[in-house]
Amino acid sequence: TVPTADGHGPHGGGGSSSPADHGSGGDHSSGGHTMFFNIDQGISVLFEFWKLDSIGATIGTAIGFAFLAALYEGLKWIRERMIAKSIQKAQKEAQLKETNSNSNGGDVQFRKRGPIPEHETTIRIPIVDHVLQTILHMLQVLVSYFLMLAFMTYNVWIGLAIIVGSGLGYFIFGAFVSSSRSSVARMSEHC
Repeated sequence: TVPTADGHGPHGGGGSSSPADHGSGGDHSSGGHTMFFNIDQGISVLFEFWKLDSIGATIGTAIGFAFLAALYEGLKWIRERMIAKSIQKAQKEAQLKETNSNSNGGDVQFRKRGPIPEHETTIRIPIVDHVLQTILHMLQVLVSYFLMLAFMTYNVWIGLAIIVGSGLGYFIFGAFVSSSRSSVARMSEHC
């Protein structure tokens, strides 16, 4: 290491710049965490005060993340249902408007029948529904990042809990798939 003008190394320390000095090595006491799957005790999860310092804390945390992963799947399902209902409502309103315009002097044989294809119309969602969708979207993003960061602890038990919770949530909410799945809802997955 080349000393700087103050006689120390480039980081202001005593000249050593090994990875362990920066908390990224195998030294757990320096605040770093392992970058491989483990079953370590004493690691922090999401916040410094949330430590897996006992088997009970690990089990409780795993159950909590399994629930959070299931909740994530539920949020996706709720948002999809809301979009599908908005689309159906807008299609019914468009058909009603078209029917009324045709019955006011238009020729009935030219009236469009059946649902309006998605590629032919732009649907404006009511502002209240859009605000609620936005709040649910932000919550879904928050939950997805919490799950990602928890998985990145590389703790085997937390990782398994997230996978099991996600599968359980998909099993529960996936059974209620809307017949008019929206491409918008399918694109809103974050993890």
